[in-house]
Amino acid sequence: MNWKKVKLGEICQNLDGKRKPLNNIERQKIRGNGKYPYFGANNIMDWVDEYIFDEKILCIAEDGGSWGAGQKCCFIYTGKCWVNNHAHVLKAKEGVSTEFLMYYLNFSDLNSYITGSTRGKLTKSSLDGIKIPLPDLATQKHIAEVLDKADTLRQQNRQLLAHYDELLQSTFIELFGDPVKNPKGWEVKKLDKICTQITDGTHFSPPSVDSGVPYITAKHVKDYGVDFYSKPTYVSIEEHEKIYARCKPEKGDVLYIKDGATTGIAAVNPYDFEFSMLSSLALIKPQKKELTSQFLVSWLNSEQVKENLINEFMAGAAIKRFTLQKIKSFQIPVPPLTLQQHFAKIVEQIEAQKAQTQTALTESEALFEGLLAGYFN
Repeated sequence: MNWKKVKLGEICQNLDGKRKPLNNIERQKIRGNGKYPYFGANNIMDWVDEYIFDEKILCIAEDGGSWGAGQKCCFIYTGKCWVNNHAHVLKAKEGVSTEFLMYYLNFSDLNSYITGSTRGKLTKSSLDGIKIPLPDLATQKHIAEVLDKADTLRQQNRQLLAHYDELLQSTFIELFGDPVKNPKGWEVKKLDKICTQITDGTHFSPPSVDSGVPYITAKHVKDYGVDFYSKPTYVSIEEHEKIYARCKPEKGDVLYIKDGATTGIAAVNPYDFEFSMLSSLALIKPQKKELTSQFLVSWLNSEQVKENLINEFMAGAAIKRFTLQKIKSFQIPVPPLTLQQHFAKIVEQIEAQKAQTQTALTESEALFEGLLAGYFN
């Protein structure tokens, strides 16, 4: 699209002079009932009882932000608020859509405007120099409206997924009580006493190949389940046979992230094909007469349980990691199997709805990204 390029400083009024930083003590003094948002580089940091802006503003990270393509370095706020000195504050001039600017800036890779190697900074002069392809106001508004609708659709899907997670958690609590306090007095057992196997994948990362046997690692295990196909990885048949000899995941087993940034996330294996695993994942096979996979996964994914296990087994640890011995020693309440099975049926119904919503979310994310690329590339 042959739009005229202008500099951001030419089409926006800079309101940085009105900003006011607060240290923690000063912020505490005006926190009160928290009527107004307190903004920093990455959106809301706190709520305070005083404000310095009361208009429609565009905030963009000055330092401490991320300015890569799609990193959401800026946001809009309309109304009373406080902004500290880590976010620039702009007001669009007449003939310029604030929403259009936000979408363009969040879509663009602005790293070429950033100075500093250890802590990046977008200076005022660099900010003013950012080049914006600017169509007429009617076109700006049309593009912003289309993107608003697409963004609303994906946000609704995200909220629906969160609703299903909340429903699952509340159902778990209603049936079984607090998973740590165990108020219903269920018998507590060591995990390895009610599982047929607790092991992990290979401790030596095999070379990846373009096609072969699926290879599943911690990156495939999400809080919503196992997602191999979004980022598939493969190993050779020869490597797979060596790994599979000691670690044989089957459909319905539990995959549990045992080390790394996402340690503590569990999911039921939905796949009936063979695959290899990395040691970042534990493979847990519950005894079917004692424990259902759905109950175990919900118990492990409970925030109360995660916090309790981290405090008990990782105190002082610099790197998040559960060894197999520690996992085997987890103390878990074991409700009657019939109650667990009832919960498993509820989980299956909720997961079916979540799968549909996840598909819709993936499609709405692709739609939004495709619209951005179509307008701004």
